[in-house]
Amino acid sequence: MLSYVFWRRAAVLLSLLFVFSVLLFAPAAAQDLKKARALAAEKKYDQSISEYLLLLKKEPRNAKLLKEAALVYRANKMPNEAANLLAEAVKSEPRNPELVLELGKTFAETGKVDDAVRSFRKAIQLDSLATTPREELGKLYEETNRYEDAVDAYKGVIKLDSRRFDIYKKIGDILRMKLGREFDAVGYYKIVLAAAPNSKEAREIKESMGKKEEEVVLVETLKPRPILDINRAFSDSYDQYKPSEKAVSFLSAVKTPTVIEAYLGTWCPDSEKHVPKLIKLLEKVSNPLINARYIGVDRKMTTPSGKEKGKDIKRVPTFIVYQGNREVGRIVETPKTTIEDDLVEIFRQAK
Repeated sequence: MLSYVFWRRAAVLLSLLFVFSVLLFAPAAAQDLKKARALAAEKKYDQSISEYLLLLKKEPRNAKLLKEAALVYRANKMPNEAANLLAEAVKSEPRNPELVLELGKTFAETGKVDDAVRSFRKAIQLDSLATTPREELGKLYEETNRYEDAVDAYKGVIKLDSRRFDIYKKIGDILRMKLGREFDAVGYYKIVLAAAPNSKEAREIKESMGKKEEEVVLVETLKPRPILDINRAFSDSYDQYKPSEKAVSFLSAVKTPTVIEAYLGTWCPDSEKHVPKLIKLLEKVSNPLINARYIGVDRKMTTPSGKEKGKDIKRVPTFIVYQGNREVGRIVETPKTTIEDDLVEIFRQAK
């Protein structure tokens, strides 16, 4: 009986001592944490790290402390040490998406790309509505030249936040500058220009596209194959187009000598879309009586030699169909149905 009473009193005494120690040392720990943070804010990283390490000796599994100390290490250009602390923090709280995200960022800094990718993907799994891990994953893919993967990651960002016009522009830039998919890039640029015309991103797009257009504007008479080589948008339109066999058969049987003058802008998305279709259609038709001339114009719809004069070219592409010296029809900018069906209709009405 005495033994039971003794041990019961001892347990109560130990509990009181624990509470007393917490009350005694908690204010001191709070002051030390405040000091560590203040030193970090003053960019006295070495001193701040020393304070954090002292705190971690008392609370080695405190995930919050581990994360704060790791971020100071990272600010002090010591990413390997930061990664070690963040790995310990993740062990303490494996379901914490912020800790996993920070570990991914730190792996990226140390060049451990595969580890970084795994961490970012895990962060996405832990918080499916967070945009930051997707954005960080996109940046990492972009930095390591995995551009298709970068586009996919960035698409995840705008799917969650449709107002991220900086990401729309970033996707457009990758498509245009890295993947050569100019036609696709224009779609993303147009979203920014329509939804946020006065934004920084819109201004940058206008400047970028303006420079690009000056660089690739080709004027005067052009041959079909060089047109397709201007950029990937032209070649993709050519590759993806499949004219109807019925229209091809009709045009192959045309008996009247015909010339199609195709006025285009190598800077123009509609030209990128429709001119390659005309080129492919006429290749399929292979009718020696139907010939085409391709004429590039600048953004003022002019050529140095004045080939466009008297042709009323206001938009591109414009396809003018001549039989003899007579214009029998034209397709302006976009066909009413398809290129081949519009041409078939023009030939039928010319009879």
